[in-house]
Amino acid sequence: MNLFALAGVGVVLGAATSGVAMTLVEQRDEAALSAAVLTEDVSARQCATAVPDDAMETLGIVAQPLLTGRNECEVRLGSRDILVSRRPLLTGGKAADLPVAARQSFEIACGLLADDSSSVERSPKWLPRSTRTCARTPAAGQGISEVAVLTAENNLVEIRVLQLDLTDIDTLHEGLAGLVTAAEVVW
Repeated sequence: MNLFALAGVGVVLGAATSGVAMTLVEQRDEAALSAAVLTEDVSARQCATAVPDDAMETLGIVAQPLLTGRNECEVRLGSRDILVSRRPLLTGGKAADLPVAARQSFEIACGLLADDSSSVERSPKWLPRSTRTCARTPAAGQGISEVAVLTAENNLVEIRVLQLDLTDIDTLHEGLAGLVTAAEVVW
């Protein structure tokens, strides 16, 4: 059991059940961060950038990504789905806390990827080296793949791909790499 994941779940559940409000922040200048709230939602144009055509084509998906929630882009076709989302960070509203909160949230996200059926790779060779990542992919390339990305701007981005009819793991890796590169551009 991953202690980071256990601690993160406890903190989230504790905050949720006690009604404690924490400020969700996005990186901005120092003065604005003290009371900033996550207000800059992703736009339809950014959504198209976050889920680029070339990555979708690699994964065998031809569709328009849709905004499905705050900072969430999705393509849903049943046997082939993509979800790319930026997760808010709990920082207490202080700019200096943002990098620490981002790293902690990234470690928790990586810990939550672990399960009994697949292992989590830290900074896999098939993903861009410029970004901190961890990934869980099905051995045969079919099933749910998940990638957690810590961007250079201290944003946590989660990528989920459901692919039930892909037969080549290298093709899956190539598509995921395209989504990670796009996440770094958008967030």
